[in-house]
Amino acid sequence: MVKEKRSPFEIAYEEAFSLACKEFLQKDVYSCCINAGAEVFKHSEYSFNIKINFLNRPVNINIPEFTFSLESPDNIDIWGKILILHYLSNSDETPLTNSLINYKQVKSGSNYFPTFEKRSIKPLISSFGKEPHLLIESSKQLGGEEVSYGDFGVKITAFPFVPIFLIIWKGDEEFPATGNILFDSSIEKRLSAEDIAVLCQQIVFKIIKNKTDEGAKLNK
Repeated sequence: MVKEKRSPFEIAYEEAFSLACKEFLQKDVYSCCINAGAEVFKHSEYSFNIKINFLNRPVNINIPEFTFSLESPDNIDIWGKILILHYLSNSDETPLTNSLINYKQVKSGSNYFPTFEKRSIKPLISSFGKEPHLLIESSKQLGGEEVSYGDFGVKITAFPFVPIFLIIWKGDEEFPATGNILFDSSIEKRLSAEDIAVLCQQIVFKIIKNKTDEGAKLNK
């Protein structure tokens, strides 16, 4: 039987997932989950059931099998599994500061900013700059809440202690629309710059898809 050939990206994600599993098992699993705002049920010294909200969806995780399931027909992608494990592993007792920072202010964020801007900020502006009011509706599936930042802004709670703020400023005849993505400054205690970039890219991709799907329905 011929094995299905995997792409370099698939191999890299699988290796990252395997590493994330090993690192999580080296932590105090119960304490990490409590600090992360997750529900955790300890069955034995090495056996746990974890329930955590991720992008407005409850995810169940069985440890040590590391099986993930959603309370919906959807599946969870491997990038989502990796982000969840990184969030659980890194969470400590640091509270939300209610002080916002941009990506460049995140540790190592300046190094990754060109990629972050290309994959998250620019698509956000391109899709919603001319129709910023649609940002609110397109974010609802992810639990988006309207906030009073910019001309139009939403807060998406990616994890219990990771709010993400997507903001659009309307353009006019003289100046083009602009936008930004902001974070509570405590995010550095929970996710790396690389994790934040992946998370924001996926959030922006999802809300753009929601906008496209809604537009298709209206045009039928």
